Amino acid sequence: PDVGAPTVPSVSAESVKPTEAHVRWRASLDTDDTKLTYKVYRNGGSTPVYTVDGDSVEWSRPQLSFTDTNVTAGSTYSYRVTATDGAGNASALSSTATVTVPTSAQKYAAKVLDDGANLYWRYDESATPFVGDTSSGDQSGIHVNGPSLRQTPAAVTGPSTAIGFNGSDQIVYSDKRTTVPSQYSIETWFKTTTTSGGKLVGFGDNTTRASGNYDKHVYMRNDGRLVYGVWTGSARTITSSNGYNDGSWHHVVATQGSSGMALYVDGSQVGTLAESNSQAYSGYWHVGGDNLNGWPNQPSSNYFNGQIDETAIYPSVLSAAQVQSHYTLASAPADSVQTVRATDDTYVNAGAASTNYGTSTSLAVRGSAAYETYLRFALPAAPAGTVLKSARLAVKTTTLSTAGSTDDIAVRPVTGSWTAAGTTYTSRPAVSSTSVGTLTG
Repeated sequence: PDVGAPTVPSVSAESVKPTEAHVRWRASLDTDDTKLTYKVYRNGGSTPVYTVDGDSVEWSRPQLSFTDTNVTAGSTYSYRVTATDGAGNASALSSTATVTVPTSAQKYAAKVLDDGANLYWRYDESATPFVGDTSSGDQSGIHVNGPSLRQTPAAVTGPSTAIGFNGSDQIVYSDKRTTVPSQYSIETWFKTTTTSGGKLVGFGDNTTRASGNYDKHVYMRNDGRLVYGVWTGSARTITSSNGYNDGSWHHVVATQGSSGMALYVDGSQVGTLAESNSQAYSGYWHVGGDNLNGWPNQPSSNYFNGQIDETAIYPSVLSAAQVQSHYTLASAPADSVQTVRATDDTYVNAGAASTNYGTSTSLAVRGSAAYETYLRFALPAAPAGTVLKSARLAVKTTTLSTAGSTDDIAVRPVTGSWTAAGTTYTSRPAVSSTSVGTLTG
């Protein structure tokens, strides 16, 4: 009988827009079943918020994902996922993936998604081997030989990290076999001081082994100059006039379509070629290395020694304006969100006018001034060059049967002074007559 449970899913979560949180996980492995059922649980709940079936085998464990649109900007959410096979054997809950929804869109990431990326690796993972795809394409990646994770500072402003490669055997490859359309764009950021070159991004027909067919790639020569090439029976390439192995972050975009090929570096076009053809085959995207045998000015190493960030693939040709916009938005100031808990809290009770409840483990509110709760929050200073844009009060009831309210609760500023240890109903502070918000009953 089938009594073995699937492996536990590898889960991560991300939010780049204030309207949604993106949960993604690597498909589990089960030795008896290829089709598994996945359930997503939010905030420790016992009822799944999403259920989906997915196919996987040992050599292909693709990404599945769930976009949660029932979120509030500024709030933090946690997610866990289980996998169940056809016989009802369920994996343990995955580790918790936590994400805070931003109050405004992350400018760079949102632009990449809006411009149609169908593979977008941001390299924010803290564990191998799963590289989450932020796009809707679900083309996750797999680390090979343990690249260095969570490298900072990253290429893009905001809560993001990069990935580091050793230049000898470390890569990331996409876990889904695919083909490349006649129009496409390749985009990534890189930082290096290497003098042995290496492939940054490219397409090839193998995963962990060196590819036999390989083109549609950007590689670095030993002198730091970039080469973008396709294969049409011979190598057709564009080479930058400048070297970029100076230890700074650089942005590179390579495009091909009906008008030919173009190479951009740091927002500016550095070369074009009237070539609209390339080799047709199915394969996988590679970052950090793959075969370069036979290509012009082949570097000493096929593998890149340096950091890479924000790799994206598009099924379209990015325009010069879009490329420039991406380069500019990478350094745009990013919003940050902090969770601030109450530093003081108490309540008063008209039925016990002289009693202080500062040490109580509960807070009470009624539909009148007979019970009032007071909360104080110490707000951190805004970082230099930024301002406080908004604040949100979140209140959760306990699991007690008496918790909750049928009344709406008004939230008002306190205008008088008070302390958690000294406030009673008799000495309660003055409260503004203006309500700044409402907690719905």
